[in-house]
Amino acid sequence: DLDRAAAEARALGAEAVIFLAPPAAAARAAHRLRDEGIAAAFFGPLGLAASAFLDAAGGAAEGMVLAAPPEPSGPEVERFREAYRAAHGRDPGAPAAYGHDGAAVLLDALHASRGAGGEPLRKALAGTRRDGLTGKIEFDASGGRAGPSPLARVEQGRLLAIRAKSP
Repeated sequence: DLDRAAAEARALGAEAVIFLAPPAAAARAAHRLRDEGIAAAFFGPLGLAASAFLDAAGGAAEGMVLAAPPEPSGPEVERFREAYRAAHGRDPGAPAAYGHDGAAVLLDALHASRGAGGEPLRKALAGTRRDGLTGKIEFDASGGRAGPSPLARVEQGRLLAIRAKSP
């Protein structure tokens, strides 16, 4: 209910809005909130860092901060793009790159653990160190992917990486 969402954002004096809807629904919501004069900062997940959302949201997404897609390069990336285009008739998006990396990590861990599950597989996954399509892949002590979580800002309908400032 976009009318209610806009009224609540206004009544609460919202300073930020996080969009967790699919691209089309998030674009409609962004338009409605901006049309209602909601000037809050907008944020969203990787799933919105795609042309489907950016094109549909247009100027309503200007300044929005999103989880940034990877900026891969190199021969392995080009081989992946070519194979993906051949199979699907279009360029791969971030989910395809992350899916590829996830499958590669799991296959490496299964090989390293000789197909064993349980603790041997967990240890093999924890010891992962590899360069993937989405960047360097390794895990922290809690099992999450280690390293920075890149962000991008929507500027003039395009994603521009937000670079960390040097100390």
